[in-house]
Amino acid sequence: MEVLRATGLKKVYGSGDNRVIALQNVEFSIAEGEFVAIVGPSGSGKSTLLHLLAGLDRPTAGSVKIDGKDLYSMTDTQLSIFRRRRIGFVFQFFNLIPVLTARENIELPLILDERRMDESFYRELLSIMRLDNRETHLPSSLSGGQQQRVAIARALVTKPAIVFADEPTGNLDSSASEEVIDLLKLSARKFHQTLIVVTHEESVARRADRVITLEDGRIVSDIANTDVGSVLSGALGVK
Repeated sequence: MEVLRATGLKKVYGSGDNRVIALQNVEFSIAEGEFVAIVGPSGSGKSTLLHLLAGLDRPTAGSVKIDGKDLYSMTDTQLSIFRRRRIGFVFQFFNLIPVLTARENIELPLILDERRMDESFYRELLSIMRLDNRETHLPSSLSGGQQQRVAIARALVTKPAIVFADEPTGNLDSSASEEVIDLLKLSARKFHQTLIVVTHEESVARRADRVITLEDGRIVSDIANTDVGSVLSGALGVK
């Protein structure tokens, strides 16, 4: 079952001599439950694409549909509500609120949406993320891996249909990186979610079901995991 469809996506920044085409005619669909990695050299448009797919930025042209709903036909208010309820986002730099505990950071999207915490689901998340004994800690007293696990729990607590992650292992050592990807995959499969990850790390891309490669704002390959080895070295040659 299709959960996301991008059609004719284009993103242009600036004008005149400063005009930059970040994305040009990007089209693809993603099925429910897929783990898709988006790769490509620096400046290829990976993060721009992820932000458009997640409703964090508006395209110059084209459309994005999630669960059949066109994100960019919504008002800003409608889109904000839809993002809070149907989309989870994990950032490279964690983006935790330093004065809030781990629990308070996780609960924040629900508070903003005026919803109550599902305590049973929250406890299950804590267990999966191995944060049972860290929920009263401030971010400053957590390791980088623990902070990223809090950020993942925050993205999942609203029970979104789709989770986007922008270089989620970029600030972690190799051991913590493996753990974060394991947890993302585990939670996505357990809760029947779709996972889309931008990464420059071959080890992460190899864990995906499918790899989409961008170059100069265009898709140059879209392949299943079984064929991924032949293109990854070139696609990830430049961070």
